[in-house]
Amino acid sequence: MRSALSVAALAAVLALSACGAQEPGSASEDTTEASETRTATAEPTTESTPTPTPTPSPTRVPGTYMLGETAEEFAGGVLTLKSIEVVQEVATTDGVPITAAEGEQLVVFHTHFVNNSNGTVDLSCAGVLTWYVQVFDTEQRELAPVFETYRIPGNPECNYQLLSGQESDWNFVFRGIAGATPRVLQITDTRTYEDWIAWALTDEPLRLAED
Repeated sequence: MRSALSVAALAAVLALSACGAQEPGSASEDTTEASETRTATAEPTTESTPTPTPTPSPTRVPGTYMLGETAEEFAGGVLTLKSIEVVQEVATTDGVPITAAEGEQLVVFHTHFVNNSNGTVDLSCAGVLTWYVQVFDTEQRELAPVFETYRIPGNPECNYQLLSGQESDWNFVFRGIAGATPRVLQITDTRTYEDWIAWALTDEPLRLAED
């Protein structure tokens, strides 16, 4: 291929030389045309850069919150879910720890409660009477409450009544399957069993079941 190109190039040069010998004036014209051809530049092509489409953030389901957030007033109270921890035992005020059974784990919820109702609230022994508190893991399995809240440090004493407008830290415990990941804390209004609020216990916001 390279040999064929050399022969062709040589033939072209010879042809131009022969033309120059027969017509003296044509060489200048050819040179001018060649010069004009060499100095001609192509117009730059402008390529448009596509604008990236922004990824929409997931829409928050009304009545749902993330870990660390405070809910709006609900059924007589305002709750802030400060943090949770998964442990095998929980220290108590009497020195005898609450211990997870074999194959289970304990999930401790650290919250802060404000009594917005007109009545009194016994957080440690009766709980909030208008609230039904449930916890589920990522496999949609329900956890079981541990009814020893009065023994957990930081809680009011049993039968201590929070008056309207008063507030307190409220730490409570649920039992779950060992190794499971807590996913949802849900509170249902016991007066209707229709209204509810819920917290996501992982980084992913909650979605409705039909979504």
